[in-house]
Formats: sequence, structure tokens, C-alpha cells
Amino acid sequence: LTAMEVNIPFLQKFHEPIKDGRKTMTCRVKKMANPGDYFKLNGIDFNVVSVEKIPLGFVADFYWSHEGCKSRDDFIDTWKQIHPIKGFKEEEYVYLHKFRKA
Repeated sequence: LTAMEVNIPFLQKFHEPIKDGRKTMTCRVKKMANPGDYFKLNGIDFNVVSVEKIPLGFVADFYWSHEGCKSRDDFIDTWKQIHPIKGFKEEEYVYLHKFRKA
């Protein structure tokens, strides 16, 4: 499989944490990339290292800091902001994309 450039949109508040390496994961309701794919943010390439399907509650409990958030509650509040209709459901399965600067 050849690496593809993918488009993964991020909230403005996450641009700095991504660039300085504090945010190294993003969970999405849809699979946005495959391992080996890459995306650009402000001219910088980031490689997608892995993609796994896990419960959203697990992300909130264990990966909130890797998601670039200040706390579990900050992660949940951010999720609700992005998904106002569905909201935050611990049992919902999401695609966790791990990435790093190329």
C-alpha cells in the first residue's frame, strides 16, 4: 500500500499542541487514514502511525492528554462542542489515529 496524503481537519486550538508534540492522537467517528498515510498542518507533515477502534470513554479516561486536552473533562467538553447533537457517549466506538511529525 502506498502512503496517501489525507485531510484531517483540526480545531484552531489544537494547532499549537500538534506542532509542539503535545497532541499526538485524534479520535474520530470515521476512519480518516491508514497507518503510513500523512497529513499537513501549517506546512508541516505528520505521519499516521496507527489506527484502532476503541470506546470513546477509554480515550477520555486514558488518552485525554495525548488528545491535546487539559483534563478528562476538557476532552469531554471539546467532544460535545464538536458533536453537539450526539454528544459524548462512553460506549461509542471511535477510530483513534496516532500520529507524529514526519
